[in-house]
Amino acid sequence: MSIQRKTNKYLSLFLSLEKARKLIKERFNKSISNLKPKITFDQYLLLNEINEVTGINQKTLAANLFKEVASISRLLNKLQQINLVVKKVNPKNLREFKLYLTAEGQELLEKIDGFNSANIKSLFTGIYEQEFNLAIDVMRRMGTSE
Repeated sequence: MSIQRKTNKYLSLFLSLEKARKLIKERFNKSISNLKPKITFDQYLLLNEINEVTGINQKTLAANLFKEVASISRLLNKLQQINLVVKKVNPKNLREFKLYLTAEGQELLEKIDGFNSANIKSLFTGIYEQEFNLAIDVMRRMGTSE
């Protein structure tokens, strides 16, 4: 049952987005609870982005995920310790590292996507394709006109 709030539309949107974020994170964590090695939702986001943009550097990774570089650094260190990610020096800039998934990282990502996508999709049951596409468009445009 949805509660009708007597508040402004911005707060209502913020609370709805926060609830959706929390539901997705909880569903994700539940769906991977039996996998080894154990990773967090944020670590998964890093693995996924490194997979999408092979050879990404840490600064770009942080920008793409809207996270602080220091936070990314801590997450990456853990992923390196459990042999899911490897850093390689950029030959064009020796102060910069490029990030790559290891074979173990790729395998774990494939296992997660193998069953997680259906689990996450179930959160969107009852949402029409047009509404789904509109929501994506609106979220992409948020904050781009500053």
